[in-house]
Amino acid sequence: MEIPVTVGIVGTLIAPVWAAIGAVAALASNLTIVVEREERDK
Repeated sequence: MEIPVTVGIVGTLIAPVWAAIGAVAALASNLTIVVEREERDK
């Protein structure tokens, strides 16, 4: 399944905006955002 290039470009442009909106919403509602990274065995 191939994704058209324009859809990929639009997604790349919109993703940071949604991340910023989520961060502002979390700050406004006094929530904490936690980023967890899973360690993989090498």
